[in-house]
Parts: sequence; C-alpha cells; structure tokens
Amino acid sequence: MNATSIILIAWLSQELPPTTVQEQQKAAARELVDQASAFYEKGDYLHALEKFNAAYATYASPKLWFNIGQANRDLGRHVEALEAFERFLAAVPDALPKHNAEAQAAVDEYKRNLGQLSIDCYPTGARISIDGREVGLAPLTRAIWLVPADHQLTATHAGAIPGVENVAIHPGERRTVVIRLQAAATPAEQAAPARPVQVAQMNHDGWWLGRKWTWIAAGSTLVLAGGATTFSLLVDAKRDELNRSCGSTPDPTVDCDNERTIHRDRQAMANLFWGATAATAVTAGLLYFFEARPVAIVPMVASRGFEARVQF
Repeated sequence: MNATSIILIAWLSQELPPTTVQEQQKAAARELVDQASAFYEKGDYLHALEKFNAAYATYASPKLWFNIGQANRDLGRHVEALEAFERFLAAVPDALPKHNAEAQAAVDEYKRNLGQLSIDCYPTGARISIDGREVGLAPLTRAIWLVPADHQLTATHAGAIPGVENVAIHPGERRTVVIRLQAAATPAEQAAPARPVQVAQMNHDGWWLGRKWTWIAAGSTLVLAGGATTFSLLVDAKRDELNRSCGSTPDPTVDCDNERTIHRDRQAMANLFWGATAATAVTAGLLYFFEARPVAIVPMVASRGFEARVQF
C-alpha cells in the first residue's frame, strides 16, 4: 500500500463514529481508495479518477478532493483540477502542510493561466451551456473558469429564441457576457397572415406622371441619338472626301495614310455614341416598367425573428 492510500485511510478512520452503516461506508471507500492509488501509481489517471470519485460518492470525505485534483491535473483537465483543489483548501483547513502547499501552488498557477467568464442572462431560468456542456441556469452567481480558447456560449429558454455568443478567452482574463433572449412568436402570431406595415407610394402628380427618371433617361436617349446621327453624317462626309483624295488617283498633297487613321478614329467615336444611345434606351425602358409602382414592405414571422419581403 502506498503512502497516499495510508494517509487517506487514516483520514477516513478519524472522521466516522463507530456505527454499523458508517463503518460499512468507510470500508467501501477505503477499498476504492486502494484501487484508485494502484491505478494512479501505474499512470492510469483516468481509472484512478473514476475510483476517487466513487470513493467520494461512497463517503464524502473532503480530503479526497486533493486526490481528485491530482488526477484531473495529470489528465490535463485544468478547470476541473482547479475546482477540486479549491474545494480541498476550503474544506480541509487542517491538511498536512505539504498537501496544502501543493494544492495552493496549483490554484495560483491555474488562476494565472486560465480565464473567467461571467454570464448575465435574461430571463431567469434560461439554460446556459458552454461548448455544448450545460453549466447552470440563469442567473449564474459565479464566474466560470475556462481554458484560453474560443468558446461558444448558448442560452435557451422555453418560449424564447435561443441566444448564441462566441467568446475568446485569454490567460488571466475575466470577461462578462450579456445575453437577452427575445420572445418567440406565439402560434397565433405564426398563423396570422402577414400584412404590409409600410407602403411607399410614388407621387403621380406632375408632367412626368411619377416617372421622372424614366423621362430623363428617354431625353438622354434622344440627345445621344441626335449627336450620334450628326457625328455619323460628318464621318460619312469625311469618308467621301477621303475616297476622292485617296482613290484610284491619289492627290499627292494629301497624306492618305494619316487621313485613313483619322477616319477610323472618327468611325470608332460614332460607334461609341450609338452604343451609349442604346444603353440609355434600355435604361429608359426598365425605368418605365419599375418606376411609379407602389412598394410594400411586408413582415414575415420566422423561426428566429422576423424577415421582410418587398412587393411591387
């Protein structure tokens, strides 16, 4: 039997009055402690932790929190180890100095390297989970210790839309997250037909009959078409002049190559005018169809809030 088992058995022997039921509990707890110590000495910390927890469930000696903390520490379960060592220090003021020092050193180290999250959640009674593990019901009166990492906080309550918050925890940090759950739609509200809550009507007064931008686009089309036609006529006239000067009998005073280059540039410009004219004509047609039509914004009840639909 190792030293840890002997210490724990001694503690157990000092705490129970000599009654039959308690003596049976003490004996069962002693056997579980022996098994836990054997697993711990072999490095099987998981089975050791299971046996230490079973011993505590059999006979709730607060001194077992020291061994539970050790097993959790060696398994890398830092939050659970911190909680176990804190319970040991609070419940066993007469612990052996070396055990007290080891537990206190572990607590100090964990508090430097872990973070704390305080949760302010409404309504009362909401179930609060962190990374899928439930930690309690609102209101939580204590901060939650967490390893430094990104964590997902979830709050749920009957008749409310669930709330989800993503929280990044850093070493030694203490954060507070506030969650206010919104009431979900009642069955009657979900069954009720959606109705417009805001209707924006275009003003149909004036010479444009509510189609101001349509007529502006149409006027721009006419202006561009006139400019394109005029420019095209000038290009045709220049082409005829170029054919006369640089035809079968070129005029030696005319630089035909340069004139042909200038003519191609003019022709390209005329094509740009016609392209712009076509674009404004299409725009005018689209505006004529959509402009001056009433627009209704209709709220739609959804499972997680409200959605809006725009009707023309």
